[in-house]
Amino acid sequence: MDSSRVSVRSIAEWVVAAAILAGVIAGGTVALREVRTVAAVMPVSARDAAAQVPTAGVPDRAVSVPVLLLSEDLEVRVGDAAADVMKRLVDARELQPVAAERGPHGVRETRVLEAEGVRFVLVLEPIEHDAELRVAAIYLP
Repeated sequence: MDSSRVSVRSIAEWVVAAAILAGVIAGGTVALREVRTVAAVMPVSARDAAAQVPTAGVPDRAVSVPVLLLSEDLEVRVGDAAADVMKRLVDARELQPVAAERGPHGVRETRVLEAEGVRFVLVLEPIEHDAELRVAAIYLP
């Protein structure tokens, strides 16, 4: 009788130890999964992204660039004053008539130009209400 008691107690101890070990493994797995995954602070979905309003005169597959280097002395940057840029581009050819449309802060002009053998599109618009025109975007078709 004594040996069966020891046997039952031993089995019970092994069952309790196995249950504790299973609990530790399960808890560790959950904790590890939480550490490895990144929760977005603000959920982002590509489907919910608002489509950007297309600008008249810009080709569909045009690439936006922040700076256009035409030569060592001639460059155009986003944010430059339109009057200064047009003075620098005095030799540029206009390939299409200027497209004007209503923008968020006034009239937006789109000019398709070619200078130094490079064709590009300038989008000029004021950054504030009643402000001077500035280069808002530069596109390479």
